Amino acid sequence: MFPTYIRSVVCFISSSVSFMIFNLTFTFFNYFGLLKCMYKLFLLKLIVFLSALSSPCIAEWKKITDAQNVKIYLNFKEIRKNDGLIYFWQLNDYSQPLRKKISSIKIYIKVNCKKNKFNPLIFSYHLESMGLGKAEIKNNKEAKWISPKSNSKQKTIIRAACIASFRT
Repeated sequence: MFPTYIRSVVCFISSSVSFMIFNLTFTFFNYFGLLKCMYKLFLLKLIVFLSALSSPCIAEWKKITDAQNVKIYLNFKEIRKNDGLIYFWQLNDYSQPLRKKISSIKIYIKVNCKKNKFNPLIFSYHLESMGLGKAEIKNNKEAKWISPKSNSKQKTIIRAACIASFRT
């Protein structure tokens, strides 16, 4: 693992580059008059994308559960609420790499706590453990709500995230 000061420098550079990209993109949309119609969608996608890239720098992962070959973590400090739904990052850290040498997967999940359903929105595949290193990001094209099986690991994760969201 890298020393703390090196990771701090990398995080600072990453956040600076992210800010510059945001400014350039904002200027582009404003110049062509597309800002009004695309503003909300653009900002949502940009925030999710940038948080996926920089979250290892600021994430505070707490282990929720583990299973064979995987430890599952949540970032409780980044749970967000919007219109009765919650959004959070889940990290699956594998002791043995999966196909294509994937060592960890971060998943951005939308949850309806009242209906006990979830919808994984973004998958971020990493070659290094704990969501570090270069990421391959894929959006979930099937926006279907899923009911977790009773006594499953995913139900435990959703329950923990819902309880944490009510405390804030």
